[in-house]
Amino acid sequence: MFLKKLFNRKTKEKLEQYQEAITFAEAGDKDTASKLLNKEDQTISKDPMLLVIGDRAKFSSEVIDYSLDMAKRMGYKILALNAAPLSENGVPLSSSAKKELIKTFTEESEKSFLSFAQKAKANGVDIEHKILFEDKEAALEHLKQQNIPIEFVISDAERDFVANDNRPENCSRVCVYCLC
Repeated sequence: MFLKKLFNRKTKEKLEQYQEAITFAEAGDKDTASKLLNKEDQTISKDPMLLVIGDRAKFSSEVIDYSLDMAKRMGYKILALNAAPLSENGVPLSSSAKKELIKTFTEESEKSFLSFAQKAKANGVDIEHKILFEDKEAALEHLKQQNIPIEFVISDAERDFVANDNRPENCSRVCVYCLC
């Protein structure tokens, strides 16, 4: 059912772009029509991605396993993201303390990603890595503005939810949501 909806949405978008290009071509504006068709070609070449958000500088084994399984089954690439709002922690931008925080966070993130990347390679999944110094919501907006074709976001459940004693036993510690 999901694939049918996805196919219908993408097919509808392609048809709308082709119709717009035809309209410009019929009006004699071949340059605009060509640009619209080239824009379509670029869109087709971008593979859909899973955005996997780490818990600060770490990727949990649950998130890694879940995202690799989903990427393999659905043919997605993975964009692994480590995000921390270091720009909002009150430390002046030029301070050595902030530079040390950034260095430590970057090193820990790269170390955690290395393990993730090795598992991805062993599973035949393409993976990329980004480190952003902003909160998760701002980082997601930043990535959306770059037109990265993110279809799903996977992350650890928030600690308050995981610690909830009323949580059902079979409840996952992984959150998945769609940006479609």
